[in-house]
Amino acid sequence: MGTDDWSKTKSPKTGNARVIDVDPETSAVLKTRTAARATVTFEFVIADANVFGYDEGNLRSPDAMTSRWDRHLN
Repeated sequence: MGTDDWSKTKSPKTGNARVIDVDPETSAVLKTRTAARATVTFEFVIADANVFGYDEGNLRSPDAMTSRWDRHLN
């Protein structure tokens, strides 16, 4: 899979869900954001919705998210 089209995803090699640890404050922010998006459309509260997607529902580039995170921390 190339990195030119981030709208295509694949399952992890292990077949298990990818999980990240977040602190309680981040979790609360994500829950609040999810609830706010749910008022717009129920399409965003489905189990496999992307946490870091655009409002239109398409995916953000993982490389772009990493770069933004790195810039934020430095």
